Amino acid sequence: MKRFLFMGFVFVSIGLLAQISVSNSNPYNSPGYLVSDVLLNTDVGTIASNVVLTNGLPHQIGYFYGGNSNIGMEEGVVLSTGGIQLASPGGDPIQNGISLQDPDLVTAMSEIGMGSLDLNNTIILEFDFVAGNDYVMFEYVFASKEYPAYTCSEFNDIFGFFLSGPGINGPFSNNGINIALVPDPNTPGEFTATPVTINTINSGFATGGYDEEGCGNIDPDWESYSVFFVPNQMEMTVGFPGFTKVLKAQADLICSETYHIKLAIADVSDGVLNSAVFLKKGSFIAGAPLEVALEDNQVFVICVDSVSIIPDVTGGFGPINHYWMHNGELIQELEITIAEPGIYTFYASDECSTIIRSVEVVDYTPVEIELPSYILLCRDSVLLGDFTGGSPEYITFWSLNGNIVSEGLALHVDFGESGMYTFHVTDGCDQVYSATVEIESADLLIVEIPNYTYLCEEFIVLEAQISGGYGALTYYWEFQGEQFEGLNLTIYYENPGMATFYVVDECNQTFSGSVNVETPGEYEDLELLFEHDYLELCATDVFYPDLQVSGGAGYKTYYWYFDGIMVSNALNFSFPGKNLDIGRTHSLAIQIVDRCGNEVWHDYRLKGVDCFLPNTFSPNGDGLNDVFELNLGNYNIGVQMDIFNRWGQYVFRSKEYERCSEDPERNCWNGENMNTGRLCIPGIYFYELQFLDGRKFTGTINLFR
Repeated sequence: MKRFLFMGFVFVSIGLLAQISVSNSNPYNSPGYLVSDVLLNTDVGTIASNVVLTNGLPHQIGYFYGGNSNIGMEEGVVLSTGGIQLASPGGDPIQNGISLQDPDLVTAMSEIGMGSLDLNNTIILEFDFVAGNDYVMFEYVFASKEYPAYTCSEFNDIFGFFLSGPGINGPFSNNGINIALVPDPNTPGEFTATPVTINTINSGFATGGYDEEGCGNIDPDWESYSVFFVPNQMEMTVGFPGFTKVLKAQADLICSETYHIKLAIADVSDGVLNSAVFLKKGSFIAGAPLEVALEDNQVFVICVDSVSIIPDVTGGFGPINHYWMHNGELIQELEITIAEPGIYTFYASDECSTIIRSVEVVDYTPVEIELPSYILLCRDSVLLGDFTGGSPEYITFWSLNGNIVSEGLALHVDFGESGMYTFHVTDGCDQVYSATVEIESADLLIVEIPNYTYLCEEFIVLEAQISGGYGALTYYWEFQGEQFEGLNLTIYYENPGMATFYVVDECNQTFSGSVNVETPGEYEDLELLFEHDYLELCATDVFYPDLQVSGGAGYKTYYWYFDGIMVSNALNFSFPGKNLDIGRTHSLAIQIVDRCGNEVWHDYRLKGVDCFLPNTFSPNGDGLNDVFELNLGNYNIGVQMDIFNRWGQYVFRSKEYERCSEDPERNCWNGENMNTGRLCIPGIYFYELQFLDGRKFTGTINLFR
């Protein structure tokens, strides 16, 4: 019966265990957050500064939760050379860390006689802190994939907590010391001088065929340190086969001094069989320095009969003493009520330091607001409410027409805004004051001048138009190095160039703008040469007007009109025959205008024709359909007609088939073989029609007699 109860107890205990979980998602991807909000004990006021991940990659540092695992800590920060996911059972390592040869880790390896000083996947997290008491302490666990096979070998992964600062003298950087030391198993709370490594805290037996001297040479008592080791070959809740129990790192400090700590870990010799350090949440304790939330030379005002002052004293180490002094009189109170003006001095001290703050107490004087009654606004401006007297703290704001438009001392007014603005002050004695200023914006200066001008006449008058502005205006034209007062400037054809107009008003609003006046110089009359007047187009034709334009002033503008409607401004214009009605004559007109308004016209008359392609003809000499003739309009030239028999042999070719009706003997097929007099036999023939613009048509012809 007892046996069954025992087995049930074991089953329940195992069932309560759960795998450790990790994360480096926001905010756990921030080293500053991991140190300040996870590692540090904020309840006692410990504050870190200058937090830097000096070496390492984002996947190597993060947060862990191990409340139901056997790691011995509920949560905290993890540094893992193979990536934080390695802490969970079955997590795959990421072997792409930065192999920094950190001098402190190299020194630590040399001290324990490692066979290799080559570092891989190095992680270094460091920060500063101010000692609020006389010691620093935090808790951690060291874990490694090198357990248990490499105990007493020459290839141990290395880590260290390197502390430096006032009163510390050691062999590491900045005279630092390594505070990751093995606890004294015989004297709780004390530490040996031996660093924590695989060869110092393990099962107490050499493994992997290595000699015990590898451990004994570091510390002859290494076997007794096995009490700090946790074997974990099953890796049920933590992804390392061995790790230390929860250990403490601790060192003496000088309170109120600033210290630096570097948390470093690296793989040795190669980047496999990684290691990790788990840092317990909230375990980093260094106290908080004594602080007094009272500014030196701060002024307090007696609003009515008296004023009360309550200094906010925080932090400190050991008993804290505080008192006030006034005119040689000691006041043993933290909060004092003062009715007499004068200088009062507050003293606060702990076992580390003394803080002295002197304040001035004065009688109340009413607030006097210094504000002009009228302001002319010439540009976007910021107006500051200025006042003296009253008592802090002050609440200030600006209003317009009873509505708050700005809180604080500053009022931003955009150019163009006007109105009666009121500045309000409420002081620490709950007294309310206000003053009003009239703000008027000058009218915006607006100037209009001509754009780029092309001069075709004898002269042109450039005219500037001005509106708005403030006060007297100063304006003039500048042309070819000379100034011309007035709004107008005359420029002559023979003397063009760039003219600039300037304006300034009494608000210092300015304007400057330029007009470039150009002339065409001497030029010939605008002329247009063209090739066609009247054309007949098939639906498959595309008309490309061949225009030759000469003379004219400057660049030309082209206007194409089809039956009176403008259709294009292109120089290289083309018109498809399919847009013409069969049998109707249309107008396609071109208008060309130069920069000076000179123009020329030409009107093409385009007729749509039915270009039906017959597929039979009867060359029997009866005068009807004796030749194979196609209607190609009168626009196409160089049309080639090839005719083949059913065996692919040429029976006819013409390279000017558009002239078939003009010269049928040479350019029309009459049913003879190459028009030689030898008759082609009746039957089906094939034709291919090619145009100079690349168009090609094919078909069949049925010849019968």
